[in-house]
Amino acid sequence: MSRKIRVATVWTALLVITLAGAVRPGWAASGSRAEPSKCNRVTFQEPPLWISSATWLDNSSQLLVVDPFRNQLVSYDSEGGSQIVPPPRLSSAKDFLPARIAKTEGGFLLEMVDGNLVSLGKQLQVVRENALMQKGLPGEHVGSFYQWTVAGDKIVGFGTLAKTDQDFELGFLRTSLQPAGKVETLKPFGHGDFYLIGYSYLATLGDDVYFVLMDKHPAIYRVSPGSPNVEKLKSFPDEYRVLPDFRSPPPKGPKSAPARFAELETFSMPAGLYAQNGMLYLLTRKPEGPARTAWWLYKIDPRRDVIVGRTKLPTSANHLLVVPTAESWFAIERGRVEENQRQQIRSMVVIPTPAISSLSVPATCSSPGK
Repeated sequence: MSRKIRVATVWTALLVITLAGAVRPGWAASGSRAEPSKCNRVTFQEPPLWISSATWLDNSSQLLVVDPFRNQLVSYDSEGGSQIVPPPRLSSAKDFLPARIAKTEGGFLLEMVDGNLVSLGKQLQVVRENALMQKGLPGEHVGSFYQWTVAGDKIVGFGTLAKTDQDFELGFLRTSLQPAGKVETLKPFGHGDFYLIGYSYLATLGDDVYFVLMDKHPAIYRVSPGSPNVEKLKSFPDEYRVLPDFRSPPPKGPKSAPARFAELETFSMPAGLYAQNGMLYLLTRKPEGPARTAWWLYKIDPRRDVIVGRTKLPTSANHLLVVPTAESWFAIERGRVEENQRQQIRSMVVIPTPAISSLSVPATCSSPGK
């Protein structure tokens, strides 16, 4: 890439990591409706300064969070208690600057601020550094990933495909986690605004990857292993089929980020895609009065290509980061983005997974001990 493009790409990556037959919607499929389950609103004992990525630890209900303002990995339990995770021992003498983390079949994949990927075992020990060794190679290669997910030995994400020293294109890419693996362009897409705000629009079900194309008319696409083609699903909530346009200019630094996020709070739009037990879950946001947001979660059966139903999450937070686990779904409540890219992250809602799958999330949550 040219120096100008490279500088822009690095700053954008820093912005991303320092800023996460249809049934009538509102009803579950016949026979699957359950009584509302309990949920808890938990206050963080040591709130994160920012969250650029989050996943969970195996055999526990603990979250694993990347806090880029502290340059740390932090684990949080279901009661809001935290513990600093010792940084993996890297051979590089550089500072530990984590950006994003995701689960893999054998452990985790950790992205650093400079774009390098580190493969970690289940105990967070280093398995392989520079897991994606493509930079500096001749011909086409991945320039940067702005968000990504892992399916088997492949990584699929939205980013830049570097063609020559002076040319690149944006789009959804797939490449092997093996060194010098071939990169494929699955779908060119030059509008990256909505992939740079911290919402996650990729999810994995088995070996298939699904992503939300944040076009003027959004849609969900499926990517199957071994195929270069993407398949568009027909199912999508009608009220979110037209995407608003940003009127504010793209942020050029921390001072301009608050205006961008304030405008985002006025949008009705898709705000995340998740997968669990063969189902997709599309998170949407919609203004609901002054400084309040309605967060709806749509359950989609991708094989039958139908919307099963929807449920409203018990939060009105300005922004939301959702992490599904086997036992619970964690909805981390985030406040407005303020000057110097500060954001209050004081609490999270812990919802039992059965309440999500049965679309029976209660309207309000209690605090522990009440």
